[in-house]
Amino acid sequence: MPRKLGNLWQEIASYDHLLIAWKEVKQRKSAKTNILRYESNLAVNLSKLEHKLQSNTYKPRPHFEFKIYDPKPRLIQAPHLEDRIVQHAICNAIRVPIQKKLIYQTYSCLLGRGTHKCSEQLSKYLQNERWHYYLSLDISKFFYSIDHEKLYEEVKKHIKCKKTLNLLWQFITVNNTGVGIPIGASTSQIMANLALNPLDHYAKRDLKLTTYLRYCDDILILFETSKEANSIKHLLDKKIQSLGFQLNSKSSIGFVNNGIDWVGYRHWKTHKIIRKRSLNKLRRKAKKGCNIETTMAYLSHSKHTASVNYVSKYLWNCNPSQRPEIWFWLKRHICRKTTRSTS
Repeated sequence: MPRKLGNLWQEIASYDHLLIAWKEVKQRKSAKTNILRYESNLAVNLSKLEHKLQSNTYKPRPHFEFKIYDPKPRLIQAPHLEDRIVQHAICNAIRVPIQKKLIYQTYSCLLGRGTHKCSEQLSKYLQNERWHYYLSLDISKFFYSIDHEKLYEEVKKHIKCKKTLNLLWQFITVNNTGVGIPIGASTSQIMANLALNPLDHYAKRDLKLTTYLRYCDDILILFETSKEANSIKHLLDKKIQSLGFQLNSKSSIGFVNNGIDWVGYRHWKTHKIIRKRSLNKLRRKAKKGCNIETTMAYLSHSKHTASVNYVSKYLWNCNPSQRPEIWFWLKRHICRKTTRSTS
């Protein structure tokens, strides 16, 4: 039985750790009114928050709710400022040890494991000529469907600190609906990974799937035959339903040679490109005049793809003032790569 995490409370509820969490919360938001107001009396405010945590009188407040459209409508539930500080403190205490308990083939919101690493792993799998089919599974309304009781049972398998468990339970159940966790909460990222942790271990240990990949609620597996893919789809569907979820209509089996749309890229055995939707978004932002951080992010996103020349030329033409930075990036990442391949 894996060792459970204990003695977490002082890493969460002490002044020093709350101060670290505060600095993370205020990053890139230091000009906002609520941040300035809280910081004007920071020592007193954090001391009061520490006292509430230590005396078990702290209670998270209901979240702010608003919708975003990127590209489909999503209901975002944003916590209040002090709740964000506490959530960051919790994440700082449990993120690394919880990550060690997850399988290596899950990538969402984990240190050193993002979309680029996930895409790289799929590209490595595709180098093997034996894979001809892929199974893509997508869970319907994942965050809104997470069962509180089942999630809490999974959390208790990994954490034994009672005060930390009580705090996490308050954040899980803040909407008082029995299902669903807020998309805008920091703790929800870790909780979402734990919600599908039983599925990951079932796929790897029981079904022995060597090409299993998961990014949040999106799952991808490579197979030799369509018969094998159909069989595994049926078994995983049953497991997913036992966890309280349903697959949506986007779940399907496809040919590897037709390309695999995954974590923002279209993958083939020989190359990958940025998906069309992402390129359209890039063009819209570039025409309006994106800042240098956004430009660098798009260049980095295209770095290991066949789309890099198109992206760099488009950004070069749309942002003349940023051409020195774009040129330096190309010289560092593209020209160097070309030199190595020809030497």
